[in-house]
Amino acid sequence: MLGQVDFSLIPVVFSDRVTLNFGSAAISESSGSLGGSIQLNNDIPQIKKNKTALALYGGSFNTFSGHLKTMFSGKKVTFRTRYAGTFSDNDYPYKDISVSRTHPPEKRRKKAAWWHHNLLQEFFLPVKSSGMLSARIWWQQAYREIAPPLGVTRKGDENQLLTSLKIVADYSDTFSGWFLKGLFGYVYDDHHYKNTTAFIDSRNYSGRFTSRWQLKKQLTDKLYYNAGVRFSHIRVLSNNYTVNPVQRRWDVQQSCSYQFHKRLSGHLFLKNHL
Repeated sequence: MLGQVDFSLIPVVFSDRVTLNFGSAAISESSGSLGGSIQLNNDIPQIKKNKTALALYGGSFNTFSGHLKTMFSGKKVTFRTRYAGTFSDNDYPYKDISVSRTHPPEKRRKKAAWWHHNLLQEFFLPVKSSGMLSARIWWQQAYREIAPPLGVTRKGDENQLLTSLKIVADYSDTFSGWFLKGLFGYVYDDHHYKNTTAFIDSRNYSGRFTSRWQLKKQLTDKLYYNAGVRFSHIRVLSNNYTVNPVQRRWDVQQSCSYQFHKRLSGHLFLKNHL
């Protein structure tokens, strides 16, 4: 929420490839990631066919989950839809030692339910011979009841609702050995927290727009060149503060990589924040 990532809310079925960049090598793809980064990637469908896959799961304490993947390919446009959801009452039994340590009564956990919903819609359109135009819309919502400590009776309710919307459109093409990729993206995060006992009703939400253009080329068998420019606009709104911060930033970067050996490579990064 608001710049932080909860990986427990990201379904595994939503990513075709997961890439881990160690250390400062990650700054070639994004800013502010000197310690490393994790990239979630979805491959462009190479086979033109229609297919659907459905999986359902069930577990203890009324826990149910499932995911759906479907793809439809027309003459030019390919549509791919993925859904994943989980629901749980989380009403596990426990011994209430606050009543008696020698003969504690068995009770059921209450007000601890949670659920997640994720929907991803993708579009792919080939342009000319080597270009590809794609768009993705990813909607997420996660709700959880915050139960009181075991043995504590509370009349009010405490819960939080997280809502996120991510929209990305990108274009990629190759010409004369160069690889060009342009991206436009918008991210909306909403965090709503309620505690009726403490009379708290807090809502924080942020909107972020970003645009990035990247140019790559393999100059020789061992030498690679990468250059790019990125613009970002971030605005945070909250009912807890009177000042709503806004940030605008340009990033310009160039990098060269040389493969000395199959297990040894060198990297030179030049980056400037405007």
